Amino acid sequence: FDTMNVVFETSIFSGNPIFLIAPPTFLLVTYVSLRLYYKKSILACLKSLPIKNLLGIVFISLLSLYSIFVEIMAYKNVIIAYQEGNYMVIGGEIADYTPPRTRLNPYESFRVANMVFEYGDGVCRNYFGYDKTSINGGAILKDGLEVKICYIPFDKRNVIVRLEIEKDK
Repeated sequence: FDTMNVVFETSIFSGNPIFLIAPPTFLLVTYVSLRLYYKKSILACLKSLPIKNLLGIVFISLLSLYSIFVEIMAYKNVIIAYQEGNYMVIGGEIADYTPPRTRLNPYESFRVANMVFEYGDGVCRNYFGYDKTSINGGAILKDGLEVKICYIPFDKRNVIVRLEIEKDK
């Protein structure tokens, strides 16, 4: 495999920042809006809100905390596992390559030996794995390509944490 190009290697920057940025931003905007509108302490603001508004804020806050939790778990189970060397490696020719049908159905899949890999643009981002389909400039284009893949089984998927493809001859 010394004639391979590294096409992808996971890192903290491979994740989807929306899951980490959006929840605190929502909470901050809610806090500032309540303070500016009611010009009182946050507790006084919350007490003066109609119950349906308060329930909405609580629901979105819990949803925000859940999305942060999911992202942290993916980080722990994918990024840290990769950094510690806890991943599997498979190499060989790509077979059964299925390109994405359209941009609305952005999934593609292939097999190396008996291991199946499936991903779609943006779908695996929250798992910090390779997700660039051929429609958007991805490296997997056809059957027969010689590859070396480092992957981590996570959430019923094989998350590609490092992808190497044979150099052009």
